[in-house]
Amino acid sequence: MISLKPNPFQLLLKTGGSYSRFVNCMRVLLPIIAILIMLAIVIWPRLQDDPKKFRLGISKNILDENMLQELVNPRYTGLNKNKQPFSITASSASPKEGIPNQINLSSPKADFSIADNGWIVLSAANGIYDLAKKELELEGFVNIFHDAGYEIKTSDVKIDFKNSIAHSKEHIKGQGPIGNILAKGVLIKEGEYFFKGPASVIIEADLIKK
Repeated sequence: MISLKPNPFQLLLKTGGSYSRFVNCMRVLLPIIAILIMLAIVIWPRLQDDPKKFRLGISKNILDENMLQELVNPRYTGLNKNKQPFSITASSASPKEGIPNQINLSSPKADFSIADNGWIVLSAANGIYDLAKKELELEGFVNIFHDAGYEIKTSDVKIDFKNSIAHSKEHIKGQGPIGNILAKGVLIKEGEYFFKGPASVIIEADLIKK
């Protein structure tokens, strides 16, 4: 009689063969599945419309041009025609709207060298600096200090850094090592002061003797 029952040994071979194919298949599929999961983890957040997360693209927000270009504590430096240095500092700076090369300055402070290694410092509440011309306009109240001990208070001073010239057409009040002066304007050129009359000078005799 012929038995229809499969040989146990044959069953074992068949089962082992299927398991081997399954193992080989998983060796290929599992790395692919792992890669797909990793890609999903990286890509999925980018597909979410979450405004709190950084995304590259075209912004719908319109930012003010001056705000974008405003500088905090800027410093400008250069040389005059005699290769003497000058510098300008401010609490903030921003481009003047519609006028190229001009910078609005808040609390500007300028200093430049003069003959005999001296220097002059000028400060004001506001100012406008022309980058191309190397000229600074100080607006409002202006304080001028010379390293020799002279101090002048005036308003609306214009400075030409190329030629080391500063001048004002407004009334001035000054004091120095030998006395005080009142005038209707002042011109500072190469360390010398020229006052516009009528002017009055009060000389302190005691200070001259010292």
